[in-house]
Amino acid sequence: MQKGMVVLDEPFSLPEGTVVSVEPLPSTVDDPLRLALQVYAGLSTEAIAEVERIAFDRRDLFGGD
Repeated sequence: MQKGMVVLDEPFSLPEGTVVSVEPLPSTVDDPLRLALQVYAGLSTEAIAEVERIAFDRRDLFGGD
């Protein structure tokens, strides 16, 4: 556990010495870069190249050869 400082958008008060836990916000569709990075997490360079080849090959979507 690390100690640090959290800067809040709006002030609120807690009694002195209160212990709090801060969790990161879950990824949402509003954060496309975070979602894109999750797609590639743990993949090898070869697997990433294959994913991108499939994603950018639009022929399958439109019935072309």
